[in-house]
This record gives sequence, C-alpha cells and structure tokens, in this order.
Amino acid sequence: MSELADRVLAALSIEELAHVLETATEEYTLGSLVAEMEQRARRFEESVRPAEAAQVRFTIARVREQRSVIDRADARRRHLAAGGTARQLVADDAGARMTIEAEIGDLAYRDEVDHALKLVRQAERLPLPDSEFLNAAAARHVLADALRGLGRSREALGVLLYTSAKGIPSQYRNSTPAEHAVARFSNMEGLLQEDVGSYQLGRICYETAAAAAARIGDDRLEFMALTNLAASYWKSGRHQTALRAFRQLLQRAETAGNPSQTGAALNNIALLSDPETGRTCYERVLQTFARYKITGASQSIACFGLGDIAAAEGRFEEAAAACVNGYRLSEDGDAGWRRKATQYLADRLERGDGLTDALLRNPLVFLVMMETLERGDPQFMNSFVLGEARLKAAQGDDEAAAGGLRAVLARPDFRARGAGRGDERRVASDLAEILARSPALADRQEAFDLLWRLRGELLSAPDPADRGATVQSFRRVHEQLVLLLADNVSGLRLPDARPALHLAFDLHEEAKTLPAIGKKAGPATEPATFRQLREHLRGRTELAFVSYLCARERMVVFTYVPAKHELSVHLTPLGAKVIADVESRLRRTFNGDPDRFPPLAPLHPRRPERRTLAFFDELSEPLLSFLGDVSGQDLLCIAPDEPLLSLPLPALRLPDGEHLAVRHAVVNVLSATMLLKSQPLAEPRMAASRVLCAGVAAREDPDPTSMERDARLFNPAAGWDVTEFAGTDVTRDRVLAALPAAQIAHLTCHGHLDSRQHLDSGLLLAHAGARPSRNPSALPVDVRREHLLMPTDIAAASVRLNLVTLRACSAGTQDRKSDEGVTGLAQSLLFSGVSAVVAPLWDVAEESSRHMLAALYRELPATPSEPLWQAIWKVQRRMIQNPDRPWHAHPYHWAAFALFGNWSPL
Repeated sequence: MSELADRVLAALSIEELAHVLETATEEYTLGSLVAEMEQRARRFEESVRPAEAAQVRFTIARVREQRSVIDRADARRRHLAAGGTARQLVADDAGARMTIEAEIGDLAYRDEVDHALKLVRQAERLPLPDSEFLNAAAARHVLADALRGLGRSREALGVLLYTSAKGIPSQYRNSTPAEHAVARFSNMEGLLQEDVGSYQLGRICYETAAAAAARIGDDRLEFMALTNLAASYWKSGRHQTALRAFRQLLQRAETAGNPSQTGAALNNIALLSDPETGRTCYERVLQTFARYKITGASQSIACFGLGDIAAAEGRFEEAAAACVNGYRLSEDGDAGWRRKATQYLADRLERGDGLTDALLRNPLVFLVMMETLERGDPQFMNSFVLGEARLKAAQGDDEAAAGGLRAVLARPDFRARGAGRGDERRVASDLAEILARSPALADRQEAFDLLWRLRGELLSAPDPADRGATVQSFRRVHEQLVLLLADNVSGLRLPDARPALHLAFDLHEEAKTLPAIGKKAGPATEPATFRQLREHLRGRTELAFVSYLCARERMVVFTYVPAKHELSVHLTPLGAKVIADVESRLRRTFNGDPDRFPPLAPLHPRRPERRTLAFFDELSEPLLSFLGDVSGQDLLCIAPDEPLLSLPLPALRLPDGEHLAVRHAVVNVLSATMLLKSQPLAEPRMAASRVLCAGVAAREDPDPTSMERDARLFNPAAGWDVTEFAGTDVTRDRVLAALPAAQIAHLTCHGHLDSRQHLDSGLLLAHAGARPSRNPSALPVDVRREHLLMPTDIAAASVRLNLVTLRACSAGTQDRKSDEGVTGLAQSLLFSGVSAVVAPLWDVAEESSRHMLAALYRELPATPSEPLWQAIWKVQRRMIQNPDRPWHAHPYHWAAFALFGNWSPL
C-alpha cells in the first residue's frame, strides 16, 4: 500500500492518477488507500510542513473522485482470479459500453441530464473500441450541449470524449465523417472552454474546427468556427482584434454572396461598434434580407439591436417597437428562432427601465405571455412580473417593487426558469437590496435574514453545477451583508454574540477566501476571523492591517491597528467597475496596446510623464479613506480585493501630493487568512544568503540576453553565494534540484496563468535544449507541462524559500476572467509554501528594474536584522528622490514591484 501511495502522489495529472489506480497489481480498497494518505498528511502537519500536507489532502480529494476506476480495477482482478480471460472481459465490456453510450445520447435529447451523467460513470468503467469512438463521442457531444444549455459548462467539459488536445483514433484521420465530427466537436469544446474562462484554449478549439471544416469544404461549419473565434477575442477584451476578424468574415460572406452569413457578420460588427456604426450595420442586415427576399434569425437580432441603441439614447417607445418587430419576424420561423426571439424579449422586459415600461404597455407582450402559458411555459410570465417589480424599484416605489419580487419568489414554477436556483438567488438578492434601503428596522431585519439564509445555502451547496454563477451569487450576498452591517445599523438580531462590526469583518473575509465553494482544484482554506487576526497581531505595534472589499457601487475598507486595539470601517462611493476601468487604463498606459487603432506603444521609460496618471490619482482619496486610522504606523499590511490586486497602491497620492510610499511601506498580504497562514522563515538570514539565479527568455523574445544575465545584480563581495543558470540550461528538473539549497530564488522568465486552476499556473522554463513559447496554451498539454515550473512542483519538492523574486513580464498581475479568485503567479507561490514574493505588476523597464533589484540586493546583506519590507521601502524612496535619474521618480519605475506575503526579516 505504501508503494501505491507513492505512485499516486507522484501522478502529474488526473489521467496519470487514473492509470496508476487502474493498473495497480496490489490489492487495495478506496478506504485503505485514503487511510494511508491521511496518515502521511498528519505526519507532514506534525513536522510543521503545511504545504506538503495540503498537497497530500488535495490528492486525496482527487483519489475519491476515482471510485469508478477503483471499482473497475477490483472487478477485473476478481474476474481473472476466477479463471476468466482478458479477451473475454474486453469483448463483453465493449458491447455494453456502446449500449450505455447510446442511452446517454437519448437521455440528453430528452434533457434528462442527471440520469445521463450517472450512465457516464458506468460507461467509463468499460473499454471503448476505436471503431465506436465517433458514435460514443457524438452521444457525449449531445450531453455536453444539454448541460451547457443548463449553465453547467464545467460538467460538460468533463463528459467530452473528443477534445482538440486528444484528437481522434488514427484509423479515422482524413475521412470526411471524421473531419465533420472534429469541426462540430471542437466548436462545442471551444464554447465550453470560454464558459469557464479559458479563452486561449477556446480559440485553439475554434481554429481546429475551422481547419477541419475547410478540409471537407463545409462552408457553414467553417464560418461558424471563425465567428466563434472572432467572438472569443471580444469576450477576452481584445475588441480591435475581434472587430478586424468580423470585418474579414463580412468581406468573405459578401464575396460569396451569402446573405445569411453577411447578416451574422454585420450583427457582430454592430455589437463592437459605436451607436452610429451599429445602427448602420443593423439597418444593412434588414436591407440585405429584404433584397434577397429571405428571412432568418439575423433579422430579429438586428431589430433587437436597433431597440437597444434607441433605449440607450432614451427613445424607449421606438426601442419597444423595434423589439416587438424583432419578435414578430420570428413568428414564421422555426421553433429555435421563435424560442430565441422570446428569450430576447424576456431579457429586455427584465431590465427595469424605460424600455421595460414601454414593453409592458404593448399588447403584443401580453399576447406572448398568454401564448407561452398555453404551451405550459410560465417563464415569460416570470420575466413579466420580475421586470415590473424592477421598474417599480427604479421609479422609487420600493414597497411595490418588494411586493412584486416576493410574488416572483413565491411562484412554484420559478425554480424551473433558466439556471433555476441561481435565478432564485438573484431575485432574492434584488429583494434584499430594496429592503436594506428602507429606514424601517423590520425591513432591514428581513433583508439580513434573507441574505443570511442565502449564505447558508451557498456554503452548503455540494459542488455546484454552474460554479461561475454560484461564486457570483456568493460574492453578491456577502457584499450585501457586509454593507448592511457596516452601515451603522443598530438593533439587528444577529445570529451569534459577535458585535456587528466583527461579524461584518468575518463575512468580508469569507467573501475573499471562499470563492472556492465546491472547488476541487486545490486545498481548502477556512477563512480567518477578526478574533484570530487580533491574536495573531498582538504586540505588532509597527503595523496596521487594511482590507478592502470592492462591491458593485460602494467599497468597504476595514482597518485594524494593533497598537490601538481598534477595528474601524469606512464606506466610500467607489464601485468595482470604476476601479477595474482604471486598472485596465493603467495597464494600457504602461504596457501599451497593440490591438488599439492606432496601436499604442509601451510607455517611454525616459519620458513617462508624457502620459497622464490623473485618472489613477483620482482614486487616492476614496482608497485612502483610512489614513486617519494609521497615523504613525510605518508598515501597512494591505489585503486588496479584485480589481485592486493589480494597482500600485503605494503610488496613491496623500492629501499633500506625496505618494503613500513616502510615509508608509506597503506589503500585499492578500487576506487576513493568508496573513495568518504566512509561512515561517525557513531559517534566519545571516549577512549572506544562498541564491539561485535563473533566467530564460522565450523563443519569441528579440533580445534573450536581457533576461539571462541577472546574476550581475548580486555582488559576491557582499557575501552572496550565487548559483547561476541561464538560457536553455534553465530547465524544470535543474531548477528543482537546486532550489532546496537556496534561501532566495531570483527567476527571470515569463509566466503562465491557468485561469481554471491557479496551482497549475507556473513559470516558463527551457526543456530539451529549447526555450519556452510565450504562448504555452497553444502547445499540447504534455509539451506545455515540460516547460512549466508550477507551485505544486515546489510544494512537492519540500522547498522552503524565504524569498522568490520574479523579474518576469507582469508575473504579479491577476487573471480576473477566472472565477477562482486570486490566480496570480505570486499568490500561487505563496500557496506552495514560499514565505515572500517580489513580483512586477506590469511589463517592467529593463534599466529601472535592474537598478531597483540591484539596490535591494545591496541593502539586504547590509542590514541583515531589518525586515524585507524596510529594505524595499528604502529603495523605493531613494528612487523617488534620486536627482541623478529623475525619471525614476515616476511610479512606472519605482512602484512596478510589489511585495507579497511574509513581511518579517529575512
């Protein structure tokens, strides 16, 4: 059993884990294997090795998911022990497998997806002959489509047999049926990858689909794939790239004389354009269809688009007429078109603005509601009532609005609508928001009780199907609870004896720490409480702890100063979207924007003042509302919140115009929970430290040497003991072998962020004499893995580093497309057991970044008794005040590197 546990812990993927379990020759059970691994986790915990213990428990969770594999292996061993043959097992199992796969497809067509999922687990215990692969993959494609329609895209990805990375059995290659299947299946996989935030993988799938369709001359499937590819650029924020792609599709469609494709391309261009261009595009769609005397769903989409433009301009009657016309065009179409048009109309009914008001007064809307009710579909009526309630709220009639929302929630058929439970939570949150505005204590108490019940339901949700929507609900409910408690509401009946402000702090910490509800991608973390934080910081009189929660329209700032034993809270009218817009603009200002027209070059390092930062400075007053609480504290341990994670907070302006860094040092601690779990130092720092310095450029970089000579930053005369690797010598195996002997790792390379599993993010290193690609997502999984040094590698190698410095491009930034919360490389390294990380927030300038880090590495051995934060603070202030390099006083230079994690002395 011990050897099997060793092989399980060494598995690098789910597929490898399943192979280890299925081919094990020793007898074992799920219970005995888990018990062996639990014992190992406890030994790690007793040895104060929390990262290794967490990794073992993470693997235990994956093992539990493989129960079907373990059962199949046990059945196979018993069959062979009874004298059966392997050939007999395969023949019997293959026929049973295809019977089950056919039933999976039939159930999916009938939307009985939960029953179909149970059969998937049965099917995967049986072998699948290559000759039946396409048929089985088609059944799974139907199931994935049904799951996606229910908002369960993450589950849908898990049931696919065909993926672009795996491909198809060799016997099918170059056949027309196989190419057609690849085009269909890859399109579906791309949509699912986008649903879970993996836009790069989605684009790879669309490119695969388009190529397959082109090889067999299927123009419809090729156009669909290319359209999805262009839309992917839009969804991931690359609007100009998307616009160029859609214009190319328009030219292609017009050249081919295909009016349906022309209409689709024009509609997509309209979505990405200014209102005037959009109006022109939508009108061209209607003119094109009229000229060819045809009808199609693009007509309805164009009408609804014209309605949206009119509504945005305040012409609500005109907007309602356009929407009604869009629905009427669908009445002579097929069922799919009518269903889509009905949903478009329902979506606009739910807006709760002047368009809703105009639609509610249109007789057609009432007729549509009656027709859908006659068909046994109450969902349009739910949208009718919901839109009416939201309209009342917008008009200030909160009492009527609350009554309408209560009526929606009371309808027994409401849970069947769309995402079901998720919609019910959304409406309940709307109701709570209205009640929280009421001056009446009874209404506020009702709001609190409703939100507290929703919180309990979300916490107990067993691995929710639509994790993205559930995480959003979780976040919104917690934001509302925190705002309600922080708004000086007295007299509320609370669920326990905690004061309202302490409970608000604990809930805000829960919101930041537990977006991983139902998550299986990493070790679970219990959120810290204010009581635990207070105990942890007892006696730390030099610091203040500041934590942000960015809600939709307001921001909550908690401040705790151990020297004063005071917890305070500030509410500021600054919403998350405003901050996100500033973060995006700041990134473009510093890094440039090649997708913009005309393209924007990166900031000139010697003339950074030519681009204004006034838009960033405007955030200073609301973000620094806590300044009065922290007077006299040198160190601010700040737990930012999305989207503050990528902003240079030390560069904010004080009332006298100075930067925050002039008065206070700043350490990013991510959350109170991570502060409590900060790894203790591996060993006290002496005047000298052992350093691993490794640098490797990507194969696309024009000047590799700029990233491969950082050992010069360490002066041997200062006592640094440096081990240097450069270029293609910087491989994963070589770095892992050298890390255990190091106290500090200085790594200059590019980073890769995995938007679905942050512990599978990593640093891009060389392999087999080849530099890595800056676009690793385009590589096969096995090749990509060879180039990645992941935090899980560091944890498994029992490495205890005091400091990791990343001089990689934007290695410290966050991927907010993900629903996983914190996903930056710096944060992933902290999860793996590293004590502290210094990482850049944007693409750093070569000259100033080397200057800053060289100064840091001079300061550390000169003052071995001082904490790391003081050394970085000194270097920042010297750069701000350096007359020899006046351009260094710009935040682009001195604020580029942020300190994450442990602030103690090295």
